[in-house]
Amino acid sequence: MDRLDARLVRWSAAALTLAAGALHLGQVRVHFDEDWSFGAFFLVVGVLQITGGLYLVRPVGPRRLVRAVCWFGVVGSLSTVAIWLISRAFGLPFGAEPGGRESVGLADAAADLFEIFAALLLLIWLRRDAGRRATRLAAAGAAAAVLLGGGWILTRGAGLFDPDPRLVTAASLVDITAVTFLVIAGLLFAGLPRIPLGPGGRPSAAALSILGALIIVASALTAFTLPARGGQNRDCAYGPLADDSGLTHAQTPEPIRLAIGESRSAVILVLVACAGRPIELLDVHPLAFGPPDPRAPIRIVGATLEPSRAARSAWVAPRGTGQRAAGAVLEPGTRYPLAVDMLGVSDGRQALNAVTIDYLDRGERGSMNFATVVSFVVGSGRE
Repeated sequence: MDRLDARLVRWSAAALTLAAGALHLGQVRVHFDEDWSFGAFFLVVGVLQITGGLYLVRPVGPRRLVRAVCWFGVVGSLSTVAIWLISRAFGLPFGAEPGGRESVGLADAAADLFEIFAALLLLIWLRRDAGRRATRLAAAGAAAAVLLGGGWILTRGAGLFDPDPRLVTAASLVDITAVTFLVIAGLLFAGLPRIPLGPGGRPSAAALSILGALIIVASALTAFTLPARGGQNRDCAYGPLADDSGLTHAQTPEPIRLAIGESRSAVILVLVACAGRPIELLDVHPLAFGPPDPRAPIRIVGATLEPSRAARSAWVAPRGTGQRAAGAVLEPGTRYPLAVDMLGVSDGRQALNAVTIDYLDRGERGSMNFATVVSFVVGSGRE
């Protein structure tokens, strides 16, 4: 790899580091809602990655400083991936739910892709004068892109990813863009030993084309994994509906217990029409990210508005007699507890992860996603 295009390697590492930093900063607010330590971690990591990415675009200072920054980027990126793996395999010993394993999400998986390949690119840049070693690292990067691309497709098809509506704007676009990103990353690593330098040692047209494609797709993947514009929307910044329940992952209610065959009603959100005008609900879809599992221990049989259940002590009750949610009109300034009617089907535990609400605002249809923290234990609770 005597004629390695070192600037292509460094600029590609910078682009991926910046993308990872933007993605982490975009998730700060959502994670502060869960626990201050998570939010602080995302903030610090995001700022470091943005700063480091900008530095890599045009590093200044002595060679020793530049190498130190690159090694810090390698260690920091791989450490962040390691923390992510621990949180998914075993759970972290701190936070809102110490020891609880987190689900694999699309946004965090995308950040890990950026960090893995940024670390590999930085290692190649640091070893750019060590011919065979740099070539082997490039081959490892190409192989990793192929394996991760196949793994993404297989695990998403098997439903192992959790596209939490709080954390992802468009799951289908994320899948397409992630696979495209991995294809381009594979081409980049496979081509590094062969991409010719341009006149005077400048990057060639081929190098700039690959770099441009990488930047575009990485930017798109970052944009598609930004938090959903609706979120809980407590400040009414993103849409005409907001949740005013006050519940977060740091303040989760006790699980709702049902006997097999028992039917109960539970408030999952407190909706507010925050646009200063009435909002009509068209439909409510609990468990928004996928079809109901026929083996699930609960079955959702309806959604209603329960004005009489505003008090927290009345949030769980026998089947409600409130107004059917679909077709209801929310008047501005009024809190509307949204309840789901559920039926215990079999022994087990289940969380109600999210709800999608379709609405009509000034004649235009819209949709917003809201996360929930409601969970159920049916029968003995055995899975």
